[in-house]
Amino acid sequence: MDFLKDKLEDLVKDKVNEVLEKVKSDENFLKKFKENPITAIEEVMGIDLPDDKIEEIIKTVKEKIDK
Repeated sequence: MDFLKDKLEDLVKDKVNEVLEKVKSDENFLKKFKENPITAIEEVMGIDLPDDKIEEIIKTVKEKIDK
């Protein structure tokens, strides 16, 4: 089970980086992310993650763009 947990954590890290790059490079996406982060992330993700993981991605991206 630890293997799956580690894989999910790796996936979340990869998706944080992917979303962060899109936020930095696309003003329209940044606006969408600020207005409705769940929809914006689902657009980039292309996969369904548990809500707690999506919230984790949102929190991490917001922390990085607010710096």
